[in-house]
Amino acid sequence: MGMPERRLAVDAVWIEPQVRIAAHDTMLRCLRTGSGTRKTTSLRLPEELHERLIGVAEQQDTTLTALVERYAREGLATDAHPGIVFRSDPTGRRAALAGGADVWEIIDTLAATTGTEQDCVMAMADQFGIHPRQVTIALGYAADHPEEIEARIAANHRALTRAEVRHQARRRLLDNASGS
Repeated sequence: MGMPERRLAVDAVWIEPQVRIAAHDTMLRCLRTGSGTRKTTSLRLPEELHERLIGVAEQQDTTLTALVERYAREGLATDAHPGIVFRSDPTGRRAALAGGADVWEIIDTLAATTGTEQDCVMAMADQFGIHPRQVTIALGYAADHPEEIEARIAANHRALTRAEVRHQARRRLLDNASGS
C-alpha cells in the first residue's frame, strides 16, 4: 500500500469574461512559507477595467491575481489609515505618508526619541517637517503592521552597514594610494 496522493489546490480568481488567472507564484510562496489558506473569489468586472488590470499586471511583470490582491490589501490599509499611500522602489512597495516620509523612517527615528507620547510626536513632526497628525497616522499604521515596518527598518540597517563597509574600504584604498 503506497502513500496517499497529496493534492494541492491552486488559488484562482475568476474574472469575466470567463478568464481564470491562477496565482501560481502566490501558491508557491505559501507552500515555501507555510502561510495562510487562500480562498477562490469570483469577480465580475467591466471588460475595460479587466483589460486595464491585465495591462498593468504585464507592465509590472506580475500576475493579475497578485495585482488585484495588492490593490485590495493597499486599499484596505488606506481606508483604515487615511493619509497613508504606497510607493514603489527597487525593493518593493512601502507605506508612506501622503506628501511625507515613509512610515518605517518615522518609526525608526522614533526609537531614538525619549519623552511622553506627545513630546515624541512633536519631535518627529518637527524633525520631518510634517503635521503631528501625520506622525499619529504613521504610528497607527505601524501598530497595525509591525512585521512589515520592522522588516523595512532591518533592511535599511543592513543596507547602511554595507554602505559603511564599502566606504571604509574605499577610504583605505585612497589612503594607501596617497601614501605610496
